[in-house]
Amino acid sequence: MKSKTAKDGNWRIGNLAKATGTSTDTLRHYERKGVLTSKRLHNGYRVYPEDAVERVRTVRKALAVGFDVHLTKPITEEDLHDALGKASSLRQRGVS
Repeated sequence: MKSKTAKDGNWRIGNLAKATGTSTDTLRHYERKGVLTSKRLHNGYRVYPEDAVERVRTVRKALAVGFDVHLTKPITEEDLHDALGKASSLRQRGVS
């Protein structure tokens, strides 16, 4: 299913919330914490960049495995994938 973005390729907050399964309050919280960025249109509406869906999903995955929201700012999807792979490998070897 293709999600709706603004004409310029940016996401409006409601569409981003739907596409990521989060609430608009959660997106605003991520923005206040500095892990998500938006710009304001002339009418005051927030718009998020095209890659915001991936960013929100990465943040949610990091939070689900125990990261603090403040620590998710520098984490990329690749970083998270690598960390989860290493953790899985350690568990399989019986290292905790």
